[in-house]
Amino acid sequence: MRCLPGLHPVFKLLIPHIRYTMEINTRARTQLIPDGGVFDKAVSTGGGGHVHLLRRALAQLTYCSLCPPNNLADRGLLGTLGAFYACDALRLWEITARYVEGIIHLFYHGDDVVRGDPELQAWCREITEVGLCQAQKRGFPISFQSQNQLCHFLTMCVFTCSAQHGAINQGQVPLGHHKEKYFSDPKAKSVLNQFQTDLENLEREITARNEQLDLPYEYLKPSLIENSITI
Repeated sequence: MRCLPGLHPVFKLLIPHIRYTMEINTRARTQLIPDGGVFDKAVSTGGGGHVHLLRRALAQLTYCSLCPPNNLADRGLLGTLGAFYACDALRLWEITARYVEGIIHLFYHGDDVVRGDPELQAWCREITEVGLCQAQKRGFPISFQSQNQLCHFLTMCVFTCSAQHGAINQGQVPLGHHKEKYFSDPKAKSVLNQFQTDLENLEREITARNEQLDLPYEYLKPSLIENSITI
């Protein structure tokens, strides 16, 4: 995020979802995975095994694997009866995508505006080439050439830090709700309000479905998904 100033619309869009990520990562490096850390003391993969697993995971990480429509299709889970994660994840992806598109289209009125934003392009390039260690061969972009490409990437970012993390964790601040008001534009606030409404509708749908199940699947209920990766 260091490539994006605080007034940049993409910064404002993403900051509720990544504001604690650096803190969590720092704690993991100093408390969980260092020599003599929690993993070495309490986890079977300690003693260096966890580092090996992380290296293997990073080498196998692809852009498509972080995007449920692609990932679920590759795994043959689309339309699979009883695959509640797949069903709920796709709905959350669609709702998040509409929210992202609503915000981005307010500030980027064409593909040329996307291509001509040097801060945005530097941010994209640093993620792929530096943060993910030359991950362009694994499908990650090194530049944004269109509104659609940008929206897809940002949807992936929001989904990964909120819904995907929520599928294996429990949240504190529900997705779509945060005390800070990052956008002052009334149109942007309207997009956020619609995002919240869509999430509330999905919550009711999941609740109704779960009432018919012997073993409810609640991990992707919006009220249980945190805005960002936090503890």
